[in-house]
Amino acid sequence: MFDLYKKFRATILRQHLISPLDSVLVGVSGGVDSMVLASLLLQLRKDIEFGLNIAHVNYGLRGKESDDQENLVCQFAKKNKLPFFVTKAVLPKTFQNFQALAREFRYHYFTETALQVGANKVAVAHHMEDQVETILAQWLRGASLKGLAGMSSSREIQKLNIKNQNDKSKCKIVLIRPLLAFRKEEIQAYSKEHHVLYLEDSSNATDLYWRNRLRHELLPVIQKLRPKAFDKIVKLGEELKELNDYLAGQAAQWLGEFGKQAENGIWLPRPRLAKLPKTLRLEIFYQTILSQKGSATNLKRDHLAKCDQVSLGEKQEGSYPLPQGLKFVRVKDDLYIKEW
Repeated sequence: MFDLYKKFRATILRQHLISPLDSVLVGVSGGVDSMVLASLLLQLRKDIEFGLNIAHVNYGLRGKESDDQENLVCQFAKKNKLPFFVTKAVLPKTFQNFQALAREFRYHYFTETALQVGANKVAVAHHMEDQVETILAQWLRGASLKGLAGMSSSREIQKLNIKNQNDKSKCKIVLIRPLLAFRKEEIQAYSKEHHVLYLEDSSNATDLYWRNRLRHELLPVIQKLRPKAFDKIVKLGEELKELNDYLAGQAAQWLGEFGKQAENGIWLPRPRLAKLPKTLRLEIFYQTILSQKGSATNLKRDHLAKCDQVSLGEKQEGSYPLPQGLKFVRVKDDLYIKEW
C-alpha cells in the first residue's frame, strides 16, 4: 500500500509549510478530508516538534448530524490530548450565498482563535479535486489570472474585520493547505487503512449549491474524457501563479518608480500607465489598493477593469467607487486611488 504519510511529510518539508516550534491550528469539520489531515498532523509531531490545536465550526443546519460531527471532532481532540475550540455559527438559513458566508465566518473564526492561542499556522484540508473545482469555477465566472491560479499551498491570512484587535494582530499567521497535491482517493484509502473515523456532511451530496453541481456533474465527465486532465489543470494553475508573481513584481517596480503619495491616497501618471499592457495596468491598480488597505477585500476584476476604462476613456474627468472606502479619480492626466 502506498505510504501516504511519507508523501505528506515530504510535502511539508519541501514547501516549508511547518517548521519546528510552529503552532498549528487545524480546522476540522469531521469529514474524511479534515479528519485525515488532523491524523497526519498528529503523526507528523513524532518527527517535527510543533504545537497542534483543533478548531471546529458547527453551523447547526443539520440538527443531530451537525452535533454528531462536533462530538466526533471533540472526542478526537480529547483522545489525543489536543486543545479543542468550537463555535456555533448563526447564519441566514438560505442557500443563496450561504457557502460564501460560511467560508467567511469560518476563516474569521480560525484567525481569531489562532490569535488567541498564539498559533502562527492555520491548516485546512483542501485537496487536488478541490483545486480543480476552484480553477474551473473561477474560469466559468470569468475570473482574472489571479483567480485562475487557484488556491495556494500557503498564504498569509489577512486580518481585517477581526474582533478584539490588539498587538497580537500584528503577528504573521499563515494559512496552509498540506493536502493540495493529494487526490481524494488517496485520502479515502488512508482513512480506510488507518481506521480514521469521520462523518460526511450530507449537504455535500446535494446539488442545491452551484459548486456541488460542478463537482458531481462536470468533474466526472472531464475525468472520463481525459483521465489526466486534473493533473494538467493543476499544472496550469501553478504556471499562472508564477505569471501572477512576475506581474506583481513588475507592478511593484513600476509603482516604486512612478507612483507617488498624494492627499489621502496615491497618484499615478496616466500617460505612462496607458503605455503598459492591460494585464499589467490592472495589476498596478490592484497593488495600489493593496498598499493602502493591506488587503483586497471584496475587490473584483470588474472594479479594476472599470478603473482602466475611466483611465483610458475620452472624458478628461471621472471617478469610480471602490470597496473599503476608496475611489478611483481621474483629473486629465492625473490618476488617484484615494479615500473618500
